[in-house]
Amino acid sequence: MTFLWFKSFWRFTPFWQVFSIVIVFIMTIAYGYITFQKTWLTQRWYPVSSFIYLAPLYEEIIFRWLILWSLLQHTSLKKAILYSSILFGIWHIRNIFYLEPISLFYQICYTTFLFWPLMAYITYKTKTIWISVLFHFVNNLLAPFSLLSIVYAIIK
Repeated sequence: MTFLWFKSFWRFTPFWQVFSIVIVFIMTIAYGYITFQKTWLTQRWYPVSSFIYLAPLYEEIIFRWLILWSLLQHTSLKKAILYSSILFGIWHIRNIFYLEPISLFYQICYTTFLFWPLMAYITYKTKTIWISVLFHFVNNLLAPFSLLSIVYAIIK
């Protein structure tokens, strides 16, 4: 199956899609590094630019494009979604330095059992990763305002 390969999207050819991702990646890393250098003693979370802008791009490309596509070559859709969902949930363990344990647990459960399977299915049906990149961006943008975040802040 080649449906996850880059293809023309609106007026962006595959070359310009990859080029745009690389430029955004470089700009985000530079901005995140500068922000981190200024505030490294006072903040214990991701630089916002990395969390909101960069993560949807590289996570979707790595997990949805490379891993899901590879799994679909060797297994059924359900198994590919299940295995890639578990890997994506495990990937979020890296946030242990930035989140409280209970928040990390909620994030892993949410990404593994709800967000990832839904986005994988949408990607499979639409045959493009860009819709899931957009949803991932919106998800990360709204995450601080989620019900679980608000309840946890009140309890804490």
